[in-house]
Amino acid sequence: LEAEWQAIQRLRDLDSFLAQVLPQPVARHQQQFAYRWRAGFLYPLSEVSRQYPKGIEPQAMVWMANRLLEQLARVHTLGFVHGHLQADHVLLHPRDHGLLLCGWSRCQAGPPALDLKAGLGLLQSLLGPAPGGPWKELFPKLARFASAHQIQQELQRVARATFGPPRYHPFHMK
Repeated sequence: LEAEWQAIQRLRDLDSFLAQVLPQPVARHQQQFAYRWRAGFLYPLSEVSRQYPKGIEPQAMVWMANRLLEQLARVHTLGFVHGHLQADHVLLHPRDHGLLLCGWSRCQAGPPALDLKAGLGLLQSLLGPAPGGPWKELFPKLARFASAHQIQQELQRVARATFGPPRYHPFHMK
């Protein structure tokens, strides 16, 4: 818990954008840790996969990917990595297309490769076991890029070619 507290505080102090999207710790005492409640961030990606075992629509995956990659790019630019991206560490706000990363206890200075591999795995899993169209070949191609920003640019290019200009795509959880 102490490592997570320190990591979040350090990143929030270094980047005003991250200060808005990271969990907001408010108190700690012995083995307890409290965050400020962020209304709407109710669903970890593990719950998305549970509710959509056949996968979500690619348009929804694209907005989730944009939010995830945007945050990772900022963290990586500062020279840090999350270090432990997993489905329970990514919380969604479906209505507002928000994404919040938690589980920062393994945040450290380092190269982004581990975060990128884990993040791409999470995004690919959202499409279910048998994604079709350009999505089937996209993820092996994305894995060759060295930065979250490059991955995001390529993903946006494919999304525009597939769906046209970006627009709001509703996503619902039960």
